[in-house]
Amino acid sequence: MTNRNILKLVSLFFLSASLFFPVEAIRRRRSRDYKQSHMTFELLSPSFANNSTIPSMYTCDGMDVSPPLRWSNVPPGTQSLALIVDDPDARGGHWAHWVLFNLPPTMKELTKGVDIAFYGGVEGTTNWKIPGWGGPCPPIKKHRYIFKLYALRTKRLRLSPKATRADLLRAMQGKVIGTATLIGTYQKTRKKERKTGITYQLSQQKG
Repeated sequence: MTNRNILKLVSLFFLSASLFFPVEAIRRRRSRDYKQSHMTFELLSPSFANNSTIPSMYTCDGMDVSPPLRWSNVPPGTQSLALIVDDPDARGGHWAHWVLFNLPPTMKELTKGVDIAFYGGVEGTTNWKIPGWGGPCPPIKKHRYIFKLYALRTKRLRLSPKATRADLLRAMQGKVIGTATLIGTYQKTRKKERKTGITYQLSQQKG
C-alpha cells in the first residue's frame, strides 16, 4: 500500500469520525430527553400518603403549618414552579388554602412550615384573605385537599402577593409543561373557628 493510499484511508477515518460523533451525541441527548419526558412528574409528602388523612398538625386543629412536600422528574424545559392547594368539597367549590408561584425549577421539596420568600418564591392570597398556608378546617364531614404542582415554561409570573387562585390560573394559561397531584383528606376533630380577623357569614363555606 502506497503512502498516498494510507493518507487517503486516514483522511476517510477522521472524516467518518467527525460525522459520527456529533450524530451520536445528538442521538444520546435525544434519548435522554425522551426518557426524562416520559418519566412521571410526581408529588408526594413524607407526612401522608396519597388519598390519606392529613395529620392534624397541618390543620386548624393543630399548629396550622404547611406540610412537607417533595417532587421528582420535573419536565425538561421547566423554568419555574407553582403550587395550588384547594378544597373542591367546600360550599361554592375550590376553597384555596395555599397559592405559590415563581418557585425555582431546581427546588425538589418544601419543608414543614417553609419560608417561601427565602427561596425567591411568592405566596399569593388564599380564600382566608391572607397570604401563606391556611390549613384544612372543614365545618362538617371529610373534605379532600388537592395539592397540584405546575411546571411552567416561564421564569417569572408578573403577579403580586395579592394574586388569588383564579389570578394564578389565568396567568399560567399556555405556560404549563406538566402537573403533579397529591390528594389529602381531613375531618375536624372538634369545633374550632380559624382566627383571621375576618368575619364569615356562613362557616360552612370554609374548607
